[in-house]
Order: sequence, then C-alpha cells, then structure tokens
Amino acid sequence: MVLAKSLIPEISSLFRIFTLIPKNLFPQQIAGNHGPGVIAKVGKEASLKPGTFVAFSYYNTWAEYAAVPAEWLVPLPSNYPIEKAGQLVNPITAWDLLNQSRVQPGQWLAVTAGHSTVATMVLQFAKLKKVNVSPLSGEETNIWT
Repeated sequence: MVLAKSLIPEISSLFRIFTLIPKNLFPQQIAGNHGPGVIAKVGKEASLKPGTFVAFSYYNTWAEYAAVPAEWLVPLPSNYPIEKAGQLVNPITAWDLLNQSRVQPGQWLAVTAGHSTVATMVLQFAKLKKVNVSPLSGEETNIWT
C-alpha cells in the first residue's frame, strides 16, 4: 500500500458535476477513480519509492491524498505531462463501464457526461459492438430530480 498525493487540478466543471448529485444519496462519498499523483509514503511491501510520479486507478482518488495498493499504480517518467497522466486509464474505465452495462448489440445505452473523454471512448467501443448510444450532457444528466 502506498499513499499518493493527488495532482488532480481544480477544474470548474468538477463543481458542476458535484452539484448535480444530491449529497444525501452518497454521503461522505469522495469522487473519482483515477488520476495522476506523487507517492508520499510507502508500505513495507511496496517497491516504488516516495517521490515517484504515478498514474493510478483506484477508488476515491479525487482527494488530497489517496491510499492505493501498489499494484494499481503505473510509474511514469518525472517529466511525463500531467494532463496525459490523468487520462492514462480512461480506455480501461470505458471498456469496463460498457461491459458492466451488459448492453447487447441493437440495444440502446444512455451515457451521461456525453462530452467527457471516458464517455467518448464508451461511444466508440459501443459502436464497435453495434450498440446504439444516446450521449447526455449538461442539466439533463440530473436524473435524480
């Protein structure tokens, strides 16, 4: 286990996303499943060293620090662009989301955050599987009201 300092930049659209999700549905939920970071501390079994720049895919990573199992980290060169590091695991996320939906060829899939990178990848993977897609973005994604 390692403790990684998240390097997720403050993005104004994140605040918009958070306002669309009622807080009483997900109390104390920390958003995010992947991003870039720098290892702050390591456990006994970790082979990576503090100060290593990494991309990671793990739960609750849009926080100041995230405890992440070492096997979920992708070490990167220190000069790797941070904007690319945060996108490194998007194809895996998109593929997993599409497969977990269990949608079949010819069926329809509604994809929220329709203009996001992950949604765009879901759309492309769905097209390959002959799945019809309806991308949603903006206020219509607030399905809880």
